[in-house]
Amino acid sequence: GFVPERIPEREFKRRYAREALRVGLTKEQVVRVYALETSGLGTADMVAGIHPITKKGSPISTAIGYAQLLSANSTSELVKHGPGFIARLKRMAAGARSPDAAKRYERKAQILTRMLAVAKSVPNEWSRHVALGRTAKGYGIHAINIDGDIGPWLQVLKLEGLKELAEKKGRPRLTGAEIELMNLAGPATGLEMMTPAGRAATTPNFFERSAYGRNTIVRGKTGAELLKALDVRMDDNIKNEGAIVFAQVFDEVAIEMAR
Repeated sequence: GFVPERIPEREFKRRYAREALRVGLTKEQVVRVYALETSGLGTADMVAGIHPITKKGSPISTAIGYAQLLSANSTSELVKHGPGFIARLKRMAAGARSPDAAKRYERKAQILTRMLAVAKSVPNEWSRHVALGRTAKGYGIHAINIDGDIGPWLQVLKLEGLKELAEKKGRPRLTGAEIELMNLAGPATGLEMMTPAGRAATTPNFFERSAYGRNTIVRGKTGAELLKALDVRMDDNIKNEGAIVFAQVFDEVAIEMAR
């Protein structure tokens, strides 16, 4: 029964920036990840393999949104943060300015409660989340990424999780490319690729065959060369319109939050 609430693209960026700054992510980190994952053009509903502007292409995975979360990521993040999302929606309902808005938030909270029950009905393991993500209910959970309220929370917390893991491993100040490497290769694998041994090793050591095949940027490189390639791609894509707007929005939100 879930219908994602769509909001204007700039407003989605505003909410995303607000959540990011609230959890300690920087404009540089988030916008550069966005620039890499969406070519600096992406929309909130961008699917991997589909051009965000022309809408041409063929899907190559379930990756969606500014951070290109897979369906299994959506399930995993819902298991981690779902109770907090539900409580937040209920607080929003209680503080809503109109009865209609209150009903909308309450309904979202009710549906998300059912989604959370489904997500928790399987063991909290990546392989089981992948399998659930291939079902109709898994696709339904994945749709929360494009909801105007839940989507920014979900995707930002996924990035925050990468930052927190890196901090625990002694890397407190990640660059945008380093966060993206963890997003692309997987959190633990991305960290391994940043070690001296990982930087010297070639990328086939770190990616499954299918992921290696569909991600042209990772092929035929060492870990160090992949990091450099990510930075170069980000430097190019950050000049595109979506990334420019996202950076402007971050500045606006930062000023508002400071006030």
